[in-house]
Amino acid sequence: MTAYLHIGTMKTGTTSLQNFLFDNRKLLKKRGYLYPKSILTGGSLKDHNLLAGRFDYRLQNLADELCVEKFDNCIISSENMQFIFNEVEDIKRVKVGLENLGFSKIFIIIYLRNTQDLFVSMCSQALKDGAPKDFLCEIEKNPKFETICNHKKTLQNWGEVFGKENLIVRIFDKKEFVDNDLFKDFIFSLGLKWSDEFCIPQLQNETLNLLGMELLKHLNNYEYAMHDRYENVIFPYFDKYFTFVDDRLKFYPPRELYCAYYDYFKESNEWVRANFFPHKDILFLQKNMDNYRENYEISGLNGKYLSLVAKLIANILEDKNKSLNLKQIKNRIEKNLNKSLRLVNKIQFIGGGESKILLFKKIYRLFEIQIMIKLWRIKCLIT
Repeated sequence: MTAYLHIGTMKTGTTSLQNFLFDNRKLLKKRGYLYPKSILTGGSLKDHNLLAGRFDYRLQNLADELCVEKFDNCIISSENMQFIFNEVEDIKRVKVGLENLGFSKIFIIIYLRNTQDLFVSMCSQALKDGAPKDFLCEIEKNPKFETICNHKKTLQNWGEVFGKENLIVRIFDKKEFVDNDLFKDFIFSLGLKWSDEFCIPQLQNETLNLLGMELLKHLNNYEYAMHDRYENVIFPYFDKYFTFVDDRLKFYPPRELYCAYYDYFKESNEWVRANFFPHKDILFLQKNMDNYRENYEISGLNGKYLSLVAKLIANILEDKNKSLNLKQIKNRIEKNLNKSLRLVNKIQFIGGGESKILLFKKIYRLFEIQIMIKLWRIKCLIT
């Protein structure tokens, strides 16, 4: 069997690609390619990121699925693999685990993004991850970014374990994609031909505009907003309403910081160019700074107004969670009430004397009255 392990990197259209692969599972199966369901994160997420977090346990799930699904090719997509497995010893675990499943050939697919574009996108992601402030920080204070964007280290380590010849390295840039299309580019990386039958999903998890970033920055200060961040309740709305294109709301970090991120990885990117893209003069062009305008704070709108809007949203979430908790209590009480009724009926059926049966009925009736009072109070609170 052959495995195509797509390891990211983060912020290179991974969510959209994973939705594409999931939505087209049947068509891919017809081509002899399996996109496994057993290692999906679940919910609205169609990635295999839990494989990186619980590798050995999830690998067994995949082994069970492979025993049932007989395919020559398997596609695994997890950008967390590049982020979590960034040392040679860790990557060796991945290789051994996949080989033990019967994969005799393993290709690593990875997309690399311009450092400056990645920095902008990661600022948006930092807020989605819960950072209330200080997401605009120097590279030395941003170890996550250094891990994701040190392309030289990533390719060296994964190449050492799997072989440079098995690395499929792509540039995350519309101009570099096959037919300027990310989905077509990925299909090409799998060695497949494009089909018009493929279902095209909407782009997901795009960079927020400045209004969305400012609002989320305030919202992250509230507990219920942080809770629902993990439940993926908030983000679909932010992605829907705060990713619209408006030049006045396009996020541009401070000039000095923007340039510093590019300069920091110059040597790394040059190594990548020389080893994987020798036909290029430069891997990533630095942005033209002549007309660069910083735009990382909303001017003309007092921050306290955004804070009030954030508080409003947080209160709605808080009330929603309280309402859900009350409904859960109500359901639990009703369940216990029915259980008690069944118990009384059972005692009556078995027998045990009229006096005992009557006593049980009176106890049950008192219990029932108390429950009805509680349910009435809960109903008042919910409504």
